[in-house]
Amino acid sequence: MRRFAYGVVTFVTALGLLAAVVVLAGTQQTVATLARLNVSELLALVGTAFGVTLFSALAWQAILAQDGHAVPFWLLFRLTVVAFAVGWAIPSGFVAGIPAAAYFLRRRGVPLARGLAAFAIGRFFEITGFALILPAILLGRLGSHAAVRGLALGTLLAMGFVYLDLVRGWRLARRLLVRLRPLLPDFGRRSLEPALEFCGAVAGFFRAPLTRILLVACYALLAVSVAFLRSLLSAMFLGLDLTLPELVVMFIATVFLFSVPLLPGAIGVYEGGIAGAFELLGTASPMR
Repeated sequence: MRRFAYGVVTFVTALGLLAAVVVLAGTQQTVATLARLNVSELLALVGTAFGVTLFSALAWQAILAQDGHAVPFWLLFRLTVVAFAVGWAIPSGFVAGIPAAAYFLRRRGVPLARGLAAFAIGRFFEITGFALILPAILLGRLGSHAAVRGLALGTLLAMGFVYLDLVRGWRLARRLLVRLRPLLPDFGRRSLEPALEFCGAVAGFFRAPLTRILLVACYALLAVSVAFLRSLLSAMFLGLDLTLPELVVMFIATVFLFSVPLLPGAIGVYEGGIAGAFELLGTASPMR
C-alpha cells in the first residue's frame, strides 16, 4: 500500500508539473505544436527518450559491477527515471536526483558513496559526449561569436583538465579536502569522511581495466547519441530550418538549461532560454 501511495503521489505531481509547463508555455501554442506531429512521430520521440534512459542504466550497471555489486538492470532503469524526476521537481540542476537514486541503492546493499560515485561517473561520461559535439559549433558561422567560441573552448579545456586529473592520478579534489580537514571542527571533519570516500570511489573506478572503462564510455556516448537523435527528429518533425551546427547549439543549450534550473522543471528558465537561443541563431521560434 505504501508503494502504491508513493506511485499515486508521484503520478499526480508529474501531471501537475506538466500542466504548469503547458499553461506557462501557452495552451494554444502547445496544442498547435503537438498537432503538427502524427502518432508515429510522437512515438519516435517517446521511444528515443526511453532509449537515453536505457543506455544510462546500462552504464550505471557496468560501473556498479566493477565494484562487485550485481544490481538488476530493471531496477537501475527505474532509478534513472527517479533521478530524472527528482531533479525536475527540486531546483537542483538534477543534482538532487543522484542522492535519491543512491538512497534506494543503499537499501539493496550498495554503500551510499558507491552509489553516488556510480551515478556521478555515468553523468561525467555523458557530459564528455556533449563536449565532443562542441567542435561542430566552431566549424560553423556560430563560431565567429566570441561568447559561443569562448563557451565551447572553455568547456573542452575544463573536461580535458578533469581527465588529466583522473588519468595522471593527481586527485586534486581529495587532496584539497585532506588539507581542509585539520582546519575544521570535529563536526566538519566527520562530514568530510563521506566526501573523501566518494572521491576514492570515483578514482578507484578509473583504475579498472581499460575494457570496463571503455564499456561504460560507450554506453554513455550511446545515451548522448540517442538524445541528439531525439533533437534531430524534433527539428525534422516540426520543420525547423536548422543547420547541423545550429542544431548542436540548440542541443547544448537544452542540456545546459536542464542542468541549472532555478525553478522546478526549469519552468520559465528553459522556455526563455530556448527562445533566446532561437534569437541567437536568427531563426524564428516554432511557437510563433
